[in-house]
Amino acid sequence: MTFEVNVPLQIIISNMVQRNFGCAIILNQGRLVGIITERDLVRKIVYLNKRLDEVNVQQVMTSGNLITTNADQTILDAAKLMKLQRIKYLPVVTENEMFVGLVTQTDVVHNLEHLLVIF
Repeated sequence: MTFEVNVPLQIIISNMVQRNFGCAIILNQGRLVGIITERDLVRKIVYLNKRLDEVNVQQVMTSGNLITTNADQTILDAAKLMKLQRIKYLPVVTENEMFVGLVTQTDVVHNLEHLLVIF
């Protein structure tokens, strides 16, 4: 689930809840600029006792040195990177940071049978 960076945080959270998504990808004209996870919401809003109208997307999203992969990587490579970096969501981007997909822990689990055959 993707949203442009200017979308109100309330709309993003509402969509995450309604669609049962654990994260939202934040874009600026198609380029990955951040990710909002359930953990971000708990740490940056709930724990600090903030109201939704007191914070914006940029204050809540994880940004900067985002851990990403590219479409040429295998699911095994993605799983290894996710384990090493201790992340649940791995954005897939092009060379110029255009968002093209997302690998989740669920994706890795669903491909576990294939991964076990490799070993």
